[in-house]
Amino acid sequence: MSYGPPPEPNASVPHPGGGAAADRPKGFGAAVAAVVLGLAGCVLPLLPMDLTGVRAYVGLPSGVGGIILAIVAYRGHSRGKPLAMTGAILSALALVLWMIMTVGQA
Repeated sequence: MSYGPPPEPNASVPHPGGGAAADRPKGFGAAVAAVVLGLAGCVLPLLPMDLTGVRAYVGLPSGVGGIILAIVAYRGHSRGKPLAMTGAILSALALVLWMIMTVGQA
């Protein structure tokens, strides 16, 4: 039996694993998404499939999106920083590949 004032209605309720839900660290979602976009930007333009007219431009949206997500992930969760850096490097390679393919097409 507990004595004392009743708990606040908006107070965080501790979970059985310890700590409140708001105290748990966030996941690696943005860093993983940056890696996936970077890989997509590096691999999709080189696949042997019919991407006539768009092959040179596949790396641009995935590279820019990957770099943005990598910056967001790098500024956030400390354990996801190596994965975010990997995503930034892959996305930068996708942008370099996009530039090479765009100049080569002109």
